[in-house]
Amino acid sequence: MKEIIDQVNIQRVDESDLAKLQSLYIEAAAWMEAKGIDQWRTSDFTTEHMHNLIRQTELYQVNWNGSIIGGLSIQWKDAIIWKELDCDNEAGYLHKLVVKREYNGLGIGHTVLRWCEAYMKMNGRKLLRLDCVPSNVKLNEYYVTAGFEFRGRTEGKGWAANLYEKAFL
Repeated sequence: MKEIIDQVNIQRVDESDLAKLQSLYIEAAAWMEAKGIDQWRTSDFTTEHMHNLIRQTELYQVNWNGSIIGGLSIQWKDAIIWKELDCDNEAGYLHKLVVKREYNGLGIGHTVLRWCEAYMKMNGRKLLRLDCVPSNVKLNEYYVTAGFEFRGRTEGKGWAANLYEKAFL
């Protein structure tokens, strides 16, 4: 397992890899839909949406052994979800974290979270924040196990999210 984690490479997505990453998100959304997890829908990941992600966030791909096995996006502000808690420049926000199902249990997700922490520190941030739909019990538990503190719940029109953050020095 350690040798897989040591070979994981995270890099910024460019236009040439966008379709591969889009396929990965659609595959993950299809799995969630099949399991009754109301988090992502296959229809969410249109080509237009993916191009917006690459323009509006820092979109990354997780590579291993020459293949894209995951993805994530980083934002430096998130007033829509974090509302009044997004009032300073101390946090960075992780969204759209995905790892292919076949790599489940190998520690890839934790590796990506550690990379995000290091990236936040490198950019002068003290907090890594993320959110998760309340009904995805296993994912909520995963973030707590990974050291994130539950910071509350927020709601918008047609959605709700549990808020998590991890502080570091």
